[in-house]
Amino acid sequence: MTTIVVGYVAKPEGEAALQKALEEATLRGGRLVLVSAQRSEEPVVTTIVVGYVAKPEGEAALQKALEEATLRGGRLVLVSAQRSAGDGEAELVGARETLAASGIEHEVRVTTGSFEPAEDLLAVAEELGAGLIVIGLRRRTPVGKLLLGSNAQRILLDAQAPVLAVKVP
Repeated sequence: MTTIVVGYVAKPEGEAALQKALEEATLRGGRLVLVSAQRSEEPVVTTIVVGYVAKPEGEAALQKALEEATLRGGRLVLVSAQRSAGDGEAELVGARETLAASGIEHEVRVTTGSFEPAEDLLAVAEELGAGLIVIGLRRRTPVGKLLLGSNAQRILLDAQAPVLAVKVP
């Protein structure tokens, strides 16, 4: 069986191509495959969620998230988990300045009261329908991994969105 493939656009030339392809498919007893590409009128904005701590791994994650937001034309949401309200605000000053200077649409969310930073980050990412999650990694001893667990591992395994894990340079 012959297969006729035709590219289609909603213009007179597309209609003419479709008509000719239909004639050929009928003549040859073949099938017709119509291919049409559509451009979205609305740009797709990707929300990038970055887990942030005021440490080298947090700074590395923030820088990579800014690169990704620039590349994808996305919006960046920085998530910082704090044990109680007001904790860590001073540590966020630098991150807020970096975000403001970037010119990228952004938001800073400070979660409080949880002892599970991974859960906080995953909840925000799910709420926003994040297209990407960025986290920073640090080296840990085997005993440290055993005793403290791993937020990064939990995020990597439980996230609905792709996760970009960044090491400190």
